[in-house]
Amino acid sequence: LAGQTIFLASDAGPGYEPAKLLSLVPQGAHGEYFLDRYHYLQKIEHTLGRHNELAMRAIKAVRHHDQAELTIILDTYESQNLTEKQADDLTRLRKYLQQNWRYILSPQMRGFKDIHLIGSVESSHRAFTYRMKKQGKS
Repeated sequence: LAGQTIFLASDAGPGYEPAKLLSLVPQGAHGEYFLDRYHYLQKIEHTLGRHNELAMRAIKAVRHHDQAELTIILDTYESQNLTEKQADDLTRLRKYLQQNWRYILSPQMRGFKDIHLIGSVESSHRAFTYRMKKQGKS
């Protein structure tokens, strides 16, 4: 694998932090970590609301890697009359995006023009995981 680029992606949850995953890359290879798009978009929709215009604008800002626009959108949402839970969720979202901002850049934005999709789709593993996780199955 010397001289090869290894692409890694996760939701950066416990045990799947960028530093931990990048430490698995063999010596001589180059690791590129990406924040899993599905999960960070889901976090934005969960926090701001699926059908909220601000959520759609926030997703667009993240896709264009426009941190200034995202900050304006999140500040606008925060200025609304939020419940304590909504305010806590927003604080967690801000922290999550801030900690992982550099990993949101797509392969194309990082100069990998021939890479279009990375990783696998979790839903395609359902049949396998169903067999492995149900009682008495292996």
